[in-house]
Amino acid sequence: MTPAILSAAVLLGALVLFVSERVRHDLVARQAKRPPAATLMPLAFATILGGMTTLIGTPANLILSSVRAKELGTGFGFFQMAPVGVAVSAVGLLYLVLVGWRLLPVGQGMDRPVRPPWRVYELTAPAAVSLAGLLPRLRTAAVWLLAVFREGHRIRPETGLEAGDRLLVVSRRQQ
Repeated sequence: MTPAILSAAVLLGALVLFVSERVRHDLVARQAKRPPAATLMPLAFATILGGMTTLIGTPANLILSSVRAKELGTGFGFFQMAPVGVAVSAVGLLYLVLVGWRLLPVGQGMDRPVRPPWRVYELTAPAAVSLAGLLPRLRTAAVWLLAVFREGHRIRPETGLEAGDRLLVVSRRQQ
């Protein structure tokens, strides 16, 4: 609720930077063993909803006002959007409180280990080798064969590998 009220008076980007740093270090998410998204997503939605109530709440409101001033000769007043903005904010916040919290991610705690990303490598076969002898060695090294190329064309690896063939492999390890 507080971000929704604050975002009516402060430009949205500045508010998100200010409040997100506070939430990031907040102990509530850590104690509940919830991911940061479970705290930051409702905060972001509340600031967007609150920003709809005043002229400076979001950059879109300022752009709309300047377009209106150019076309009709007068822009929006500071609180001219407030009646609709307050109604939409109230309904949106009510939705966040009653339904939205059930849609937040719960399976990823703060202590979840981060897996390294998949990396794709291109290897060159130094000599002719059979696929039956190569695949077990690749699997032992946690490497999976994606494709084999010979002279720029993809070939079936069952035919065997020749010197100079290029192997496209994938692994999570940094080789």
